[in-house]
Amino acid sequence: MKKHYIAIIVIAFLILLLAGYFFSKNNSNQSQVVSENNEPLGTSTVSTSSTESTKDIIRSGKGSGLVSINIVPMQIISNGLEIKGKVPGYWFFEGSSSFDVIQNSSGGIVGTGLLETSEDWMTENLIEFKGVILFKENVVADGERGSIIIKKENASGLPQHNGFVEIPIVFKR
Repeated sequence: MKKHYIAIIVIAFLILLLAGYFFSKNNSNQSQVVSENNEPLGTSTVSTSSTESTKDIIRSGKGSGLVSINIVPMQIISNGLEIKGKVPGYWFFEGSSSFDVIQNSSGGIVGTGLLETSEDWMTENLIEFKGVILFKENVVADGERGSIIIKKENASGLPQHNGFVEIPIVFKR
């Protein structure tokens, strides 16, 4: 009789363990970021760390929703490069969103820009966007690392609606 109870307890424990694993996988805060060719660029994870690894090379804030972009991690970026991709419409407000260009050595913003769409941005469907990357060339060195941070517009100002995607880059003057 005791063996019967032990077997039931072991089976119940295994079921709970599997259910916990399944639940954590389905509710993880990860999303796949892909290039315009639908090739995976890396895993997007919510992170407050600025350290780079090959697994988590693209970081994103909660609710990132970025679907595709024409810039790959560690791409060499020069002034005037067009940035384009697709995101859900709720990333935009009044048809635009913004991005910052960050210099890793100082942590300072060396450029800002607008991403614009001509599509209906008041949708949850994917919309195409484009913009131009411009940064202060006299502040960065050739081969220096930085990041492009695409920001989700948040007209409400509520922190639960914030979002971002950060892509590491290499500057070329």
